[in-house]
Amino acid sequence: MFPEIDRWWLDTASDQLYVVASYLGVFNNISTTNGSILPARFISALSPTPTTFYIQGGLWLDAASDQMYVLSSPPNYYNSYSSILVFTAASTISGDVAPARVISGAKTALNSPNALWLDSTSDQLYVSSGGNSVGNGILNEGGNCILVFTDASTINGDVAPARVISGTTTGLKSIVALWVDATSDQIYALSSRPPSYYKTNSSILVFTDASTISGDIAPARVISGTTTELSEARAFWLDAVSDQLYVSNGGNNNILVFNNASTINGDVAPARVISGTTTGLNFPDAMWLDTASDQLYVSTRTSKEISSKGSRVLVFTLASTINGNIAPSRIIGLK
Repeated sequence: MFPEIDRWWLDTASDQLYVVASYLGVFNNISTTNGSILPARFISALSPTPTTFYIQGGLWLDAASDQMYVLSSPPNYYNSYSSILVFTAASTISGDVAPARVISGAKTALNSPNALWLDSTSDQLYVSSGGNSVGNGILNEGGNCILVFTDASTINGDVAPARVISGTTTGLKSIVALWVDATSDQIYALSSRPPSYYKTNSSILVFTDASTISGDIAPARVISGTTTELSEARAFWLDAVSDQLYVSNGGNNNILVFNNASTINGDVAPARVISGTTTGLNFPDAMWLDTASDQLYVSTRTSKEISSKGSRVLVFTLASTINGNIAPSRIIGLK
């Protein structure tokens, strides 16, 4: 089986799924596949050479420029800085290919980054950075830091972020996922403990003025508490059209769906919960909502063990309405 999935990107236009799992695999015909499938392409090798890196964490595919942004952390990432690798010709590259750009170094303050978001309109790159180090004078402890880089389409090397959202007032801690809603100018940050901590509460922090905020700023909203059922959440998806927020909830092996995502605050119950043995959900992680086909893609482990090295993709139809103990319409085994 394909190694445990860290992050992915579903390119519906090309019908390809890009999967990060220490290396990067690209799978074809993902909209119709059912059963096991082999990757059509591999990008990068398993160990670093002058042209390859450890690929681990967030992934962003900019189809307009055909560039792919990937977070990379070396094996000793607690003692050295991480990188953002940028590959060109993302739709066709294969093998041990050198990135066109590498954003890395002390000034970047990158250390074990977990998630990223590219706002191509403003050309800004948002990165949640973890680890325990000081870089560029920024205390970055336990993932309580969102770095914002300008000129994202061209920056290269050891470049300092233009803005840093960090500090005790922000409430940021162990950020595993980001979502920037440019229309409402809000940042959604998913705060969750590392996978070694089961049954720990998670929080979704929402910041206004996303395009300009910097420093130790309090979130405008915090979605958290026992009623939310959030526990070891790993990823989320904001459907701005229906104003619904989908959350893969690892601690309870379910998918939570919240209504009124643009305004909810506090300890609010989900409107729908996809849960039960029939769903096949087992520590769900990465997710992708294809609104055009109304399908929800969720990565899940083949074993209850955190160290499980096998992942499957569960595909649920009628994603906008399903609730309860519903079987997936397709199960894709990534080899």
